[in-house]
Amino acid sequence: ATAEELTEYKSLLINNELAYQYGLSTESNLTETLYDSPLISIFTDHQPAHRLTQRKDSDALLIGEVSDGTIHELQLKGLELNSNIQEYFTSEHLHALGIPTSRALEVSIKQVSKVQVFKVQTSKILKTAPSFLSLGHFEWAVNTDQLEVNESLFSLLVENFYPQYQGMDRVIALVFSEICKSTANMLAHWMAFGFCYQEMQTKEMSLQGITLGRGAFMENFNLDFSPSNHQDGHCYQNQPPMAHQNLKVLASCFQKLRAAKGLDLNSMSNQFVSQFNTLHRNLMLKKLGLTATGIPSQSEDQLKLIQASTKLLHLERIDYTFFWRSLSKYCGDRKSFIENLEKEESQNFDDFFDLYDHHLALQGNDPERAHRMNQINPYLVLKNHLAQDIIEAAKEEDYDFLKDTFSVLTNPFEENSNWSSYVRPTSL
Repeated sequence: ATAEELTEYKSLLINNELAYQYGLSTESNLTETLYDSPLISIFTDHQPAHRLTQRKDSDALLIGEVSDGTIHELQLKGLELNSNIQEYFTSEHLHALGIPTSRALEVSIKQVSKVQVFKVQTSKILKTAPSFLSLGHFEWAVNTDQLEVNESLFSLLVENFYPQYQGMDRVIALVFSEICKSTANMLAHWMAFGFCYQEMQTKEMSLQGITLGRGAFMENFNLDFSPSNHQDGHCYQNQPPMAHQNLKVLASCFQKLRAAKGLDLNSMSNQFVSQFNTLHRNLMLKKLGLTATGIPSQSEDQLKLIQASTKLLHLERIDYTFFWRSLSKYCGDRKSFIENLEKEESQNFDDFFDLYDHHLALQGNDPERAHRMNQINPYLVLKNHLAQDIIEAAKEEDYDFLKDTFSVLTNPFEENSNWSSYVRPTSL
């Protein structure tokens, strides 16, 4: 895109609250206003079990920076309109859920006839993040034997995000540890909220532990759920091991740094596993309305309960979000709870509730349990049929629906009976 070409675009969706946070005026096209000196990103595009390819991402340009006290990069990305609309709503929905993510400022479309708009790639999305630097950038530098670029990228990473480690002997190990931890935190949140990322390529893996692109929320629970028909094993349950594999790739890149001599970064990547397990367990206990315990035997029992909940959800194909939100109202009446899920009583439910009732009894009378659970178990998530309705509303220029939907998705823990059709269990 050139600055001249952007004058042909008009705003379709604009995030007024985020723009205000950055001190930006929304009276004109944000993309055109902020467009500065575009930089094309070069990276290695790599998925586990797939060959490496080198790419210049001319569809994702760094076009400038904004600040709210902290500097944030601006990325302008050209995609098919439906994808941009979905990414816009998904990004802000993830943020409202507390899942680390890049943010969306604007979706713009080329000013052509209405018929053409939805048949050609005439859309751009303007996003912001502390950094869009990904694992794929380091991989490109190493795989093309540009080791000085590898050194420069690392220096930039430290200077901008880990200045507290500058000049330390183990700066590489310390920074790598931080990346492992932030990645574990992101993955723990994805898994706890039933979110599956669209892609797990190295170019999509942030070094800040934030969600860079779009994905989909699971409806009826399925460990093998995938947003699209991947042939590389990418699915909900495989996300943590695939992230771990990507961290091993990053370890091999960092190992090429001059100051990495004597470090075993590949072994250090294993800390991701324990970090993820701890963070995920704590999130799941919060979803269950339970408090983590430091007593080993009780911690083991709590882990068994979490595993039992996963088994129940998977075997019964229960609507994931509706199950957790409904659980806050559970007071011992299994039959009513199961009927509300539109399921039938089974041994799977008995196995789960035998354990759950035991843990609730151990915790004793807890009048704040339901309130706490409703602060981590959303009332509504961006289900597929809601995403489709958003796209249709955009086509019809139904701005009232788009505005209302954005408000609901950015306040996902608040109950709103007007949106109950998007909340009830998804039919099998």
